[in-house]
Amino acid sequence: MKSAPHGDYVNWLANLDMAAKTWEPLLHWDYPRFLLARYPHLRPDAEDQNRDPFFRILADWDAKISEQAPEVTEGLDDEERQQLAALVLDSMVELEMQVRDSSDSKWTQSYLRFGEGWQRKLDRKAEAVRKAAESWRKEATEQSNYKIAMGEISADGSLDKLEYRRTRFIAHPDAAAAEQVLATLKTRRGGYPSPDQQATWREVIASRKRRNPASQYMVRFYWFFLHECGCTSADAEVRTAVIRNHSWKNFAPAVKYTATYTGEQTKGCSSVRLAVSRYR
Repeated sequence: MKSAPHGDYVNWLANLDMAAKTWEPLLHWDYPRFLLARYPHLRPDAEDQNRDPFFRILADWDAKISEQAPEVTEGLDDEERQQLAALVLDSMVELEMQVRDSSDSKWTQSYLRFGEGWQRKLDRKAEAVRKAAESWRKEATEQSNYKIAMGEISADGSLDKLEYRRTRFIAHPDAAAAEQVLATLKTRRGGYPSPDQQATWREVIASRKRRNPASQYMVRFYWFFLHECGCTSADAEVRTAVIRNHSWKNFAPAVKYTATYTGEQTKGCSSVRLAVSRYR
């Protein structure tokens, strides 16, 4: 291990190692893979059926990383490569979640802006459906009723009185269907979110904007290579940049880096260096 060469920079991995000492074993294998790969005491029961698939996935990703970016795994032992594969997988999950959250936040922002108008339109449509269902039910009920003649015979055998009365013989099935529609409308909640709900949604959006998994994971990869693997600071920057450019193609733009010392440029990556300096 190599200590941090920067005075006030926060060593993410050293802090994680310290905190993990006090943690209890985890209940399942769905936690961040890096935690389970790095800290054996956190792993669930050794007999758990999910154990073997977990390590097979790490082995597959280790092979993929070594094939696509051999400079990243050069000099790392088996345990370090396993942890690196886990960290890459965790980063992919976080970046995919960011894409999903970004899409969700855009919809939420639109709803907060236009939702009252959308709700009024839906209310009008629901009211139109209610009136149509009531008319439907009335018409179906009418078709279920028939007029029948009821006569009264006098003592001399002549017709004394004749009345027509409505009698329901068989209920029309559409009447029941209309009742179901009306019953469903009664369960409709509708309504625009309350001011408290709107404030909560806006805070969620703001917190998502503050999250920057690309920057956070550059910091984590950097400290992993420096603190765990014993790389130099410049080499840790380069390996981190290579991981980003190879594994995050669909989520983050590539960063520039200098792989070797040249007469004009120093080895390293300024984007990684900036992320590490800002991490708190």
